[in-house]
Amino acid sequence: MKPSIGRIVIVKGGGAVSNGADLAPAIITRIWSDGDTKDGQVLVNLHVLPDLAGAKLLGSVHLYDSEAECQEVYDHAQAFWPERT
Repeated sequence: MKPSIGRIVIVKGGGAVSNGADLAPAIITRIWSDGDTKDGQVLVNLHVLPDLAGAKLLGSVHLYDSEAECQEVYDHAQAFWPERT
């Protein structure tokens, strides 16, 4: 998917860690390229909303198409599109 400002993604690790959870929703606040995650990672800035903690700001986070892709590449904060149900 192609990211845009205001879209919601899921952050894993880093700024998402709170209250025993390592996943948190985040809002995209800036996109660093006009790429599409189907072609590979895209860098974004995020406003993260961790469980039972204050909002956190993360810059230049790698955004992927799925959680499986981001887990294989990095162990710090990264983001992926939520599954559609």
